[in-house]
Amino acid sequence: MKRRILIVDDDERILESLKKELKEEAKRYVIEFARNGKEALEKIEKARVDLLITDIRMPEMDGISLLMEIMNRKKWMHVIVASGESTMRMMNLKHMEELKDFGIIKYIFKPYIPSSFKKLITETMEKIEQSDVIQGITLPSILQMVEMDGVTGVITVQKGKKEGRLFFRGGRLMDAQSENLEGEEAALQILGWRDVKVHIEYIPHNRKKNIKANLVSLILEASKRKDEGEST
Repeated sequence: MKRRILIVDDDERILESLKKELKEEAKRYVIEFARNGKEALEKIEKARVDLLITDIRMPEMDGISLLMEIMNRKKWMHVIVASGESTMRMMNLKHMEELKDFGIIKYIFKPYIPSSFKKLITETMEKIEQSDVIQGITLPSILQMVEMDGVTGVITVQKGKKEGRLFFRGGRLMDAQSENLEGEEAALQILGWRDVKVHIEYIPHNRKKNIKANLVSLILEASKRKDEGEST
């Protein structure tokens, strides 16, 4: 299945130009376009997006509102924020650091330089494709290795159609989210899954510490709940 890229910008001329410039890349990836955050959300709900490139200032729903809504809906993807230099200057460094929670991996200035933009997409997608996918090892074993190695990143755990995420920073489990839970309860739910696919993405993030228990305690509690559930 091809990976998906979504580019969001309210300037029709920019979108038309990018459609022409990215013809070769469109043979390798599914590349879609949206004119504002509202339209982008509709596309994100229809199919998983691997890379989102969004402008900040747009009508109907701007880029920041789009990122906040994506987080509220518990979606996760790599994000590149693109905007004019004046808009970027208005966003102070503290604000930009806080936005890392949304999965932002890079900020770029508009207008786009075609050769640089194409190179950015190629390099970013290659990094996404090279991120670790682990199968055949139990989830607790993988997480304990992540803890020992001091990994910072997002670990996506898939169990059939179910999907959850664990956020590590410096090897410490900071937070977790599943389709209907957050924090410690989400971590326990995810740790209770068996025969999972684990995807590790080394993305810096500022996720706040929302889990007090240590990893070993969580693993033991999840195992206990699993055993009790199977015995009833």
